[in-house]
Amino acid sequence: MKSFYFSFLSLVLLLSCQPNNNSLEKTPLINISTANDSLTIFGENVISTPLYERDLAINPQSDEIIYTLGDYKQSKRCLVVLSKVNGKWTKPKIMPISGKYHDIEPFYTQNGNRLFFASNRPIYKDSTRSDYNIWYSDKKKGVGLTPIKQEYSFKFR
Repeated sequence: MKSFYFSFLSLVLLLSCQPNNNSLEKTPLINISTANDSLTIFGENVISTPLYERDLAINPQSDEIIYTLGDYKQSKRCLVVLSKVNGKWTKPKIMPISGKYHDIEPFYTQNGNRLFFASNRPIYKDSTRSDYNIWYSDKKKGVGLTPIKQEYSFKFR
């Protein structure tokens, strides 16, 4: 009788520990146009993963999402982009302008043609600096151009 219980318990544990590979193979399902009546995880297994995601920005046309992705130790942070193509979201990928330095906190301008973000990229040819500064990248034909350091001459209304 003990061996029956042991076998049954072992079988249950073995079956419950099987990985769920189906969730990662699905086309990303992200809905930014409707509201839920209860709390839900946004972009589960796409944007909300076991890694460290933060600083989400959605462009004004609602067809591009950029967010900060960091490893579990926060030793590397980069900007990740998803785009809506033919009504479906692409898989997340590191932006071509990101990945070498720590890039965080993306923000679109009102028309979506300029992306601001903070980065620890070297400035003034000083590679010893590790602080964050504001950078921007303009888009031309949907492609982000080389980032430029924002000079601090803001005008507030």
